[in-house]
Amino acid sequence: MTSVSFTNDNVVHFFDKESFANTAISTFNIPKYTAGHDAFHPDAFKDCNDLVAFADPETNFSYTVVSGILYSCASDTNRTPISLIRFPNSKTGEATILGTSISRDAFKHAGKVSKVIMDHQITIEKEEEFSSCLSLQEVVFGNNINVRDYCKYFDESKIKKVYITSGVSIISHNSFLNATGLEYFGPTASNHESLRQIQTFAFKGCVNLKTFAFEIGN
Repeated sequence: MTSVSFTNDNVVHFFDKESFANTAISTFNIPKYTAGHDAFHPDAFKDCNDLVAFADPETNFSYTVVSGILYSCASDTNRTPISLIRFPNSKTGEATILGTSISRDAFKHAGKVSKVIMDHQITIEKEEEFSSCLSLQEVVFGNNINVRDYCKYFDESKIKKVYITSGVSIISHNSFLNATGLEYFGPTASNHESLRQIQTFAFKGCVNLKTFAFEIGN
């Protein structure tokens, strides 16, 4: 079984814990209709190591799919993403986070994502959300994000490079305290002068930090 599809118009209420665990599914077509925003247990796709994408029937006004990633959505005509529900276990490459939040365990078992871009303020429901993202190498923060608010979510990940955009001016206390994997900290191409202040212990214990590519502004 490499693909799951739902051919009728019945409303699906809930995919419970480990519903599809340890299967060879590579594509999961979300049902045409689901009952609200709580249809997927966080471990419904546990150990689905071949899952690379969700697919969108475009008739579901509770969930939407963007670039293979499952989001809850608003019931407007655009089905605007609200919360990232599930990042496919075996989807590779980078992820630009849409919506306003990341649901609990959305990145659990997402062992192949290599880059995460958060260019606006996002609520993350669980600490250490990215701890099982063993291939995660780069994170991009931007647009007035308080970097410190996010660092606890990368505990135990293998993050090596952090980029910040022109919206970030302060690196807060303890932001990257003991981030032993961090090797590079610098600007995106469009950001050269926004960083103004680095507070106490921001990079203390970053034993592998080799490159800090900023000139601190006035």
